[in-house]
Amino acid sequence: MHQDRNGILWAGFTPLALDRLDRKTGQVTHYLPGSGSKNALGKGGTLRGIYRDAQGYLWFSGWGVLDRFDERSGQFTHYHHKPDDPNSLLSDNILCIYQDRSGRLWLGQVDGLSSFDPATEKFINYQNNPADPASLGSNGVNAIYQDRSGTLWFGTWIGTLSRFDDKTNTFVNLRADSRDPHKLSGGRIHAIHEDQAGTLWLGTAAGLYRYNRENETFTHYTENQGLPSDVIQCILDDRSGRLWLGTKKGISRFDPHNETFRNYDVFDGLQSSEFSEGCYEDSQSGEMMFGGNNGITTFFPENIRDNPYVPPVVLTSFKIFNKPVPIAPKSVLKKAIPYADSLTLSYRDNVFSFEFAALSYANSQKNRYRYKLEGLEPGWNEVGSKQRLATYTNLDPGKYVFRVQASNSDGVWNKEWVSLPILITPPWWRTNWFRALLAVVLLTLLWAAYQLRVGQLAAQFNLRLEERVSERTRIARDLHDTLLQSFQALLLRFQAVIRMLPDRPADARRTLEDAVDRASQAITEGRDAVQGLRLSTVEKNDLAVAIRTVGEELASAESNESSPEFKVVVEGISRNLHPILRDEVYRLATEALRNAFRHAGAKNVEVEIRYDEKYFRLRIRDDGKGIPSDVLSGRGREGHYGLPGMRERAKLVGGKLTIWTELDSGTEIELIIPGARAYVKSTRSSWYFGKRSATEAEEKEPIERE
Repeated sequence: MHQDRNGILWAGFTPLALDRLDRKTGQVTHYLPGSGSKNALGKGGTLRGIYRDAQGYLWFSGWGVLDRFDERSGQFTHYHHKPDDPNSLLSDNILCIYQDRSGRLWLGQVDGLSSFDPATEKFINYQNNPADPASLGSNGVNAIYQDRSGTLWFGTWIGTLSRFDDKTNTFVNLRADSRDPHKLSGGRIHAIHEDQAGTLWLGTAAGLYRYNRENETFTHYTENQGLPSDVIQCILDDRSGRLWLGTKKGISRFDPHNETFRNYDVFDGLQSSEFSEGCYEDSQSGEMMFGGNNGITTFFPENIRDNPYVPPVVLTSFKIFNKPVPIAPKSVLKKAIPYADSLTLSYRDNVFSFEFAALSYANSQKNRYRYKLEGLEPGWNEVGSKQRLATYTNLDPGKYVFRVQASNSDGVWNKEWVSLPILITPPWWRTNWFRALLAVVLLTLLWAAYQLRVGQLAAQFNLRLEERVSERTRIARDLHDTLLQSFQALLLRFQAVIRMLPDRPADARRTLEDAVDRASQAITEGRDAVQGLRLSTVEKNDLAVAIRTVGEELASAESNESSPEFKVVVEGISRNLHPILRDEVYRLATEALRNAFRHAGAKNVEVEIRYDEKYFRLRIRDDGKGIPSDVLSGRGREGHYGLPGMRERAKLVGGKLTIWTELDSGTEIELIIPGARAYVKSTRSSWYFGKRSATEAEEKEPIERE
């Protein structure tokens, strides 16, 4: 379209037609394609451009059409491509037409670019040459524009922007590269425009571009930044510096200062929904015209008023499992939803939806909404007027807050949103009281298991104690049956000797000698029995005294010449040992001392008792002849059970028994028992004592001789 100074509007249509409208009188004149005569349009399919040159001629271009019209004579001049004439058009398919300040007419075509000199009426053609980087960047020139500096810009079908240098008659091409965000992405360039600030803008099939001349980069705007459509067909700017864009989905107003878009469509009063046929601005009045799929829309930008009303938003319905819940004071919510303080739902009702609406009836189709459920969604969900429903499913029990905002048709958001706290109660097995009850039951079971284990250990201890008492009772009985009876027999023999002395001194002597032999035998039997018990010493829980007593008795039994020197050394603070463990340690020490005194032939025998915090140690060493290797590695001498017995006792108390020996260099026996097992900690039965085996003690607490 084009309007002259007298208010005459020329408009081209598809299929090929041309109208002349006198906007003052309303008179319309139709021009239809003819047979190539000077009184009619040339043959073609579609008009794509109308341009008035400096001489006052009107040019009409399109598919198969390039006509010059003289309004004074009413005659048309037709131009066509002539294959045999290099100075004719490149093709008959003209995409755009533009006249520069020097008077040359530029024609963008499918096959390249042509310039027309009105004085000679000859065409100069330019085409892309891949071998020449200074040639036209691409054929298919779709947009032409000359900026204030006089530079000519050409936009092509494949998104190349070419700058023409008229001094060298060459081109500088800014090619598209979709991988670089600072370059063109490759969309067809439909419009090139320079605004009042001198910024060059490109309208393309891939959005709006701002050209930065200093570094030759681009800033890209798309639907993500607020455009109604990425396809921009034409660009105009008003007197306040704002851009007006014709798009596939209405007209968009862009403010370059704050980079915001305001979009208009049929709901705002536009006649068309698609403006892809060009635009025109009257330089005198400032009136803008946009051609669309339903005619021409004209307006004055300064008369366009935005909608200042900020609409409140309300919740209009509530559904559980897609079943409406009545909004009434006696309903589940107790109050109407817009005024409800909170909402409590069972975990079974965790599939629910809200419907909302903005109370703005001016162009309500363009109201927008955004909502979120705090506690579930970190950001807003923005939707249009047709999606006024928010649904949530399978939410975990907990606290949430539903918020919703609304904006009017101009995108003005209300700052006070609607908030509704929501509590979803958990099932009984996920409540705090059930967890507490479960913890109490678990602790009770653990306590019961502990008491059961303590009872088992006490029963085992009592059983072993009863075995000990029975054994001691048996030994006491044996002493009674042997030692005491032997002493009773001796008394009878002594009485017989007394009676024999006056009359039969010889017989009395023999009887007395026999009694002495029997007394010696009884003493030996009694000593062995006493050494097996030592109750009077061990029951005092003084292990050192008990061992010292045994050693002294063994030393006194030897002759003065062969009796070794004996001593007991105690290191650390003496601590109480478990009674049964104490008895076994005492018996082990007694057996080791008996072997040292009877078999080692030692000059010195020493017992070392050490009370450490972590371990109890008992060492018995002598400087005798040592233990033969076959006896040490085997089970001991046949008929003797000293070494096997000591190993069994060490295993029974959970200790580690180590024996070092060399021939003629003596023997050392060491018993190590963990302190936690050896020492008495309280009067109650120990959970730990008796629980670990000797094997576990050796694996977890290995001790090596330094």
